[in-house]
Amino acid sequence: MADAASFVKPEPEEEKPTVPLEDDDLDEDAGDLEYYDKTVNNHQFETLYLARVPRYMWDAWLKIAERLGDDDEIQIGTLRTWNQSEVDADGATHDVTKLRMLLDAKCPEHQPLPREYDLDILDREVQNHFIFSEDHLPSYKARNKARTEAANAGIPASLLRQRAQANKEDNNGPQRHSYDRRSRFQPYFRKAIPKKTKLFGKIHYDIRVEPRNVRDEERVLAQKLLDAELSKSKLRIISRNSASVIMNPGTANAAQWGGNFIKNAAQQAKPKKGEMFKAARIPKNQLLDLIFDCFRNYQYWSMKALRQKLQQPDSYLRQVLEEVAVLHKSGRFANHYGLSDAYKDKAGDDAKEEAADDGGEGDDDDEDEELEDVLPA
Repeated sequence: MADAASFVKPEPEEEKPTVPLEDDDLDEDAGDLEYYDKTVNNHQFETLYLARVPRYMWDAWLKIAERLGDDDEIQIGTLRTWNQSEVDADGATHDVTKLRMLLDAKCPEHQPLPREYDLDILDREVQNHFIFSEDHLPSYKARNKARTEAANAGIPASLLRQRAQANKEDNNGPQRHSYDRRSRFQPYFRKAIPKKTKLFGKIHYDIRVEPRNVRDEERVLAQKLLDAELSKSKLRIISRNSASVIMNPGTANAAQWGGNFIKNAAQQAKPKKGEMFKAARIPKNQLLDLIFDCFRNYQYWSMKALRQKLQQPDSYLRQVLEEVAVLHKSGRFANHYGLSDAYKDKAGDDAKEEAADDGGEGDDDDEDEELEDVLPA
């Protein structure tokens, strides 16, 4: 009797996919997580500040980072701290730490910004907030430098990979699979850049940066708004007579051919003479600036007075206004808006403590009329 094992079809051995090899070493050890030095004087790595800065200050610091290298150090300003006695709600006196920052005037990016800032401490004992730093491994830095030099010399990256693969073949090293268009599975590998992670320090204070001089901040914001308006593309309007003689080449006969094609077409409604667009929306930041300008003149405004002053749609104006102002329901200035406590400093000290004139007494028909967005016909 023949051996039964000879009738069993042997199963093909599975081919183990080979690991793709590049010029990077995947087994490079990034090391353990490093910690900051706790023996430094005054525990400076355990008392870091998490600051909320204005947008224009952040943009200026980004320009500094682009101008300098990653390892360069620069002094952005001077921090002053002192203790000030204050009386709490219970009448007890205790010392409160005050902070103030003065930007370095020698830095060119600080020239258009306000110089002095008050640092309001929001939280004095921040828990479980840490700062981490990442740095490339030394071997990756060397390879990245070689690639940068090759790119500056005009050598494409594909030639570098071919050269590295040829060196591995000459050294009888492991090879990667070549591309086969008949294969259903094409291996694709994307490796993470190896980095060295370090625990830089612990956040202890959560602060908010506010300029001391509100006028300086308003000047910076107004300049940014002006630059944004000047950078926009402008609409050039030509006269009707000049526009009638402009015609693209080859379209003269086509315009005459289709002029009387449909005899009984309904006439389009023409806009009424003297009609104007009175409720075109403006951007939200511009509307906020106009609202603050109104409250610098009078501390209380009715919706009718604001609508006549700003010429904005009623729903849009009310939505933006309720973000910075509150409606008084009773008292001398009932049914009038006043700035909320968080934005009262925007009005300054020159605002009159009275209501703005809305052009009439009592309610009238114009009070119930809502301005809507109007699109040109």
